[in-house]
Amino acid sequence: MTLSKLTVFCRNVYLILAKTVVIGYNFVGDLMKIKDDFVLKKIAGSYVVVPVRSRAVDFSGIIKLTESGAFLWKQLEDGADREELIAKMLEEYEVDEATAAADIDRFILKLSEADLIE
Repeated sequence: MTLSKLTVFCRNVYLILAKTVVIGYNFVGDLMKIKDDFVLKKIAGSYVVVPVRSRAVDFSGIIKLTESGAFLWKQLEDGADREELIAKMLEEYEVDEATAAADIDRFILKLSEADLIE
C-alpha cells in the first residue's frame, strides 16, 4: 500500500451512527480491545463491522472499513496498545512512524466515540 493510500484510511472509515458516546482513552499505554458484540466481515470485497447479540438491537448504523482500517481492527480484536499498533502498521505498510501514529490516533478516537472498544 502506498503512503498516500494509508494516510487517508481514517478519512475512509465511515461511521454512520444514530447515537455516539464519547469515551476517554489515554492512547499511550492503554490496552484497547474491540468489544465482543462486534465482528468484522468481508462482504463483496468490502470490510463491514456487524453488531451481534445484544448490540444488534441497540446499535443503529453501519461501519465500513478500508483494508488498513480492517488490519487495525483485527489487531484490536485480541487487544493491543498504541505502541503495538504503530509497530504492526510499520511492519505491514510503507509509512513513516509519525503518519502511522497520527492515523492510528484518529482511528482509535473514532472507535472510542462509537463505543466500540474497551
